[in-house]
Amino acid sequence: MVKQSFQYIQGKLLGNGRGNMCSYSEDVLDCDNQSLQHFVSNSPWNHRPVLDHIQRDVIDAVGDNTNGSLHIDECCFPKQGKDSVGVAFQYCGRLGKVANCQVGVFLGYAKDSYRTLIDERLYLPKEWITDKVRRRKCGVPWYVRFKKKTELAWEMIHHAQKKNKMPFGW
Repeated sequence: MVKQSFQYIQGKLLGNGRGNMCSYSEDVLDCDNQSLQHFVSNSPWNHRPVLDHIQRDVIDAVGDNTNGSLHIDECCFPKQGKDSVGVAFQYCGRLGKVANCQVGVFLGYAKDSYRTLIDERLYLPKEWITDKVRRRKCGVPWYVRFKKKTELAWEMIHHAQKKNKMPFGW
C-alpha cells in the first residue's frame, strides 16, 4: 500500500491536468493502472487519523490563539461522467456556471504567511442521498445523510476545536 500511495501522490504532482488513475499510471514510472485504481477505490484505510495528525502538526508548528485563523472554502471538480461520488449538475465556481462536478468543502488554517488545509468533506447533493442504487454502486454507506455545506463546515471546525484543540483567534 505504501508503493501505491507514493505513486498516487506522484501522479497528482506530475499530472497533466487529468486527475484519473490511467493518466497517473502513464506519468509515473512502473505504475500499474489497475493496482492504483484498486488502492484508491477499495483499500480499507481511514483518512481521519491522517487529518488529525496534520492538525496536530500545524498546532505544534504555528498554532496561535491570537493570530491563528480558520478559513472555510469550497472547491469544485468538473467531471465528465456520473459515477464519481457526489457528482451532479451544480454551481462550479472554477467554471463560473452550473456544470457536472463534485464539490468539496475545505477547512484551512492561517497564521501570518503560513497557510495550509487541515480538513475536508465531500458534499453530497440531495439526489445522491435518495438514490439508493447509485449509492450502493459507488460505495456510499447507508447511514450517510444530506448535509448542507455550512453543516459540513461546522463539523470540521467543531472537530478541529474539540478533538485537536486547534487554537485560533478569528
